[in-house]
Amino acid sequence: MFEKQVLFCFFHIIFLTVIPTSHEFICRKDYDNNCSSVLCGETANAHYLICLPAKVSKYIYFRQNIEYNYRIEYSLYKYLKVECYGSAPYKFAMFSELDVAEIDYLIFVMCPLPNINFKDLFHGLTVKKLIFERRTRGSVFVSLFKDLTSLESLNLSWNEISFLPEGIFQNLINIKSLQISNNQFKTVPEDIFQPLSNLENLDLGSNKLARLPKYLFSNLSKLKRLYLYNNQLSFLPNDIFNNLNSLEVLELSGNHFTELPENIFSGLPKLRRLGLANNEFKTLPAGFFRENSALEELKLSGNPSFKHFPDGLLERLINLKNLSINDCNITRINVSFFSQVSSLVEIKMRNNRLTYLPIGTFQNNSNLRNLQMMFNDLISLPIGLFEKQFNLIKLNLFKNDIQKLEPGIFDMLMSVQEINLGYNYIKYINETVFKMLKNLKTLILTGNQITTLEKYNYLDNVINLKIIDLSKNNLTTFPDVSMVAATNVTLINLKYNHISHLEIPLLASYDVRIFLQGNQIRTVSVSNTQRCYKNNITLSSSVEHISGSRVFFLQKNLFQCDCCMLDFADHLTNSFHDCDFTANFHGSNELVCSGPPKLAKKPITSILRAEFTCVVENNCPTLCSCFLRASDNKVIVNCSGLYEDKLPLLFPENTSVLHFENNSLTSLSELSSEVHQTLTELYLDNNLISSIENWNFPPKLEVMSLRENYLNEFSIDMIKKVDKLSNFAFRLGNNPWNCDCQTVEFKSWLIEHLQNITDIDDIYCFAPITLNGTLKKIPLVEMPDNVLCPNNDWSQKNTLITVIIICVVLALLLLTISVLYYRNKQTVIAYFYVHFFEVFPSFFTLDELEENKLYDAFISYCSSDSDVAVNILKELETKEPYFKLCVHDRDWLAGNAISSNIIYSIQNSKRIILILSKDFVESAWFHIEFHAAHYQTLEDKVNRLIIVVTHNLPPKDSLDKDLQYLLSTKTYLLWKERWFWEKLRYAMPHRTSVQTIKNKRFYSNQSPSLILKTGRNSIEKYNDNRKKIKQNTFVSGRSESKNSEESTKKAQMLQTSI
Repeated sequence: MFEKQVLFCFFHIIFLTVIPTSHEFICRKDYDNNCSSVLCGETANAHYLICLPAKVSKYIYFRQNIEYNYRIEYSLYKYLKVECYGSAPYKFAMFSELDVAEIDYLIFVMCPLPNINFKDLFHGLTVKKLIFERRTRGSVFVSLFKDLTSLESLNLSWNEISFLPEGIFQNLINIKSLQISNNQFKTVPEDIFQPLSNLENLDLGSNKLARLPKYLFSNLSKLKRLYLYNNQLSFLPNDIFNNLNSLEVLELSGNHFTELPENIFSGLPKLRRLGLANNEFKTLPAGFFRENSALEELKLSGNPSFKHFPDGLLERLINLKNLSINDCNITRINVSFFSQVSSLVEIKMRNNRLTYLPIGTFQNNSNLRNLQMMFNDLISLPIGLFEKQFNLIKLNLFKNDIQKLEPGIFDMLMSVQEINLGYNYIKYINETVFKMLKNLKTLILTGNQITTLEKYNYLDNVINLKIIDLSKNNLTTFPDVSMVAATNVTLINLKYNHISHLEIPLLASYDVRIFLQGNQIRTVSVSNTQRCYKNNITLSSSVEHISGSRVFFLQKNLFQCDCCMLDFADHLTNSFHDCDFTANFHGSNELVCSGPPKLAKKPITSILRAEFTCVVENNCPTLCSCFLRASDNKVIVNCSGLYEDKLPLLFPENTSVLHFENNSLTSLSELSSEVHQTLTELYLDNNLISSIENWNFPPKLEVMSLRENYLNEFSIDMIKKVDKLSNFAFRLGNNPWNCDCQTVEFKSWLIEHLQNITDIDDIYCFAPITLNGTLKKIPLVEMPDNVLCPNNDWSQKNTLITVIIICVVLALLLLTISVLYYRNKQTVIAYFYVHFFEVFPSFFTLDELEENKLYDAFISYCSSDSDVAVNILKELETKEPYFKLCVHDRDWLAGNAISSNIIYSIQNSKRIILILSKDFVESAWFHIEFHAAHYQTLEDKVNRLIIVVTHNLPPKDSLDKDLQYLLSTKTYLLWKERWFWEKLRYAMPHRTSVQTIKNKRFYSNQSPSLILKTGRNSIEKYNDNRKKIKQNTFVSGRSESKNSEESTKKAQMLQTSI
């Protein structure tokens, strides 16, 4: 036995050595003289030769990816492929130099037709399969396939062939497959296929054939597959298929047939597949396929002129399994149409106009497995329609008009695995509709109007369910889908519903994806998803049986990041360190808040826990904000920045935290109120508190902040009160603390309570302390005691006493001077005005000169301008800041001399508003009022006159000289110009505080004699002041201008008139 094995190995080695078992591809550099260079290489499965064009080196080719002339690729015993881009390597025995062995098929791509026949081209190489496609435009010649008798398969597709010469295939006597699809020829010679008696597959599809000769296929008795799709055929001879006894597949789709001879398919007893789709048939006669009992697949789709089918159309098709009647505009199906074909496995009726299917339509189709009726107009499904479909696997009713599913409609679909009811008008689903579908795996209900599924477990028995699609409905809550039983669910689609609150459900399925994008979810509850432990004890056992990966997709929702969302945020940020979770959330960083406004557009994971709050409205103080902080469950009241001087006396129940910063609080005597007893934190920063003596702290107070107030000492009694509070936190920084001997005890207390004073480094002495000869500001707790309270030193005490005495004497002297000043204020002002006029403005302000004047302004106008005066009066007296004005028709006493009224009003007004118009300038009283106001201005040396120009004035040369001078040197106001009121208010006296002015007539409560005396005094005072002005002018040696001389003359005239 051993000798036989040795002998066998010896002969095997001799065989391998002597007889070559493979051919090595020889890439010759001199293969083609037309190549500037030849590039050789290999891939994982093949060798290749690349011919580069002239003037292109292989280095340029690699760097610039230049197209080559041609590429020859060879895979041992498999294929030989030639790709042409510039030229083709056609020559006699073109592959002999490359040492190519036998191959399965030969491919030419983008190559022109050879100028020699294929037999000479392939000399020395046996080719059985030839593919010649995507060549450049040209024509074929008869001798192209001469003596190529070994060829069994020829593919000339995609070559733009427009003409086939007669006899071109006469030498292909052994060919079995001929593909000449996707060309341009319109007809073929009648005898062109006669020599091809062994042909089994013929593809003439996608050409421009308009007619076929009657005997074109007469010698093709072995033909099994004939493809004539996508041509322009509208007629076929009656006997054209008579001799095709072996034909199994006939494809006539995509032509222009309106009718066919009644017996055209009678000679095709073995026909299994027939395509008549996408033609123009209006009807087909009954019994049209009666001789084709072997038919298994029939395509009638895409004939839009069909309205219905005759009852006997499918007669005798006992083997028919697949029927397609899509896109045919069918409006009705007779109850017996499908009953003739009990063998049907698949029916496709997509995109028709069916509105109703009668009971019994499928009564004999118990073998049906796939029923497609999408894109129809079905309104309802009658009970019993599917009573015989025990083997149905897929039912597609997508995009119909179904409004209701009757109970029991699907009870007999015991094998169904997929039901598609998407985009109908279903609003309600009875709880028994899907009860019997134990094998259901996919349920699609998208695009309906379902509002709720929470009242019953409508999928109790559907234990194999994997996919449920309820997207684009009107659901407002997460549906109860009996997830405890549905252990195989892998996908739940609830996108684009109206769910506002999501409570993560208990899911029994181990691996499931739940899509909830595009809802209106505001809050998410995760209480069902966590199992927490403490000391190895499970705190929540309701989810012990649930495990696995459950992923929720919640993007594009309206999350309200309030106190209800804290647990969900903690879940997203893994804040529960002692808990396991049964739900995960995909893209947690993409979940953003929609509200409240301060948190809008922020990722939930970026929000601090303390920011999750809810507004509390009950008993919330006016102008304050009240909210519940979820992180510690505390009610917080924020009354900061309101400038209030008292604490609110009304709070929400159980208020724990009060923020009262930036107000005007001076005392906390209200802290003893009952409403403050629940406070645990009190923030009073930046108020006006200067003392905390006699305060009663709320019993539960834990934190108190008094930063940036006016505290300067902390008494022993206060220290004792604070010591009684446990775990108390105090903030006392940035107050003006006094540093003296009494501060030593306060410092000691601070050091003892470092853990309670959270801002210890901000507590300083108000005045810098001299330490080692240098002024320093250091924290109080770091201040040496001997600096706070130096030893007794009489020299220092004497100095201190002396300083105190001097300060007291100066204070008394200052007090005496102040009393004398305010008792003789007018005399002092007059004395300084006359004797020290140069320094007078440095000591006395305009307000002091005007403080005794009764009116803010006197309005001088004529009756034609009364509307302007009324508007000015209304604007300045009724809007803040309020002014007190004098007008003659309201504030002058009837019977008194007009001149007295004028002088009195001018002298007792801080401003004179002169409303200039043409009528007023030409009136008699204008000169009196204007010159009185003008000279009062000169006397007081204060710009009191406000000129308002209302209409066009007379020519400037005709105006009073003083008025000309004022209009050319002073800025006046134009009535109704832009910013008029703002400019007018700015010109008025400026008040230091806002107060309401009550306008009273200055003659009220005065006797007539007193009124007359007042008028005379005013005139006399006016004359005395005018004389004083002239005397002052003369004494100072100043020369009056021309305008001043004219003004004096007019003053004399005014005096004479008065």
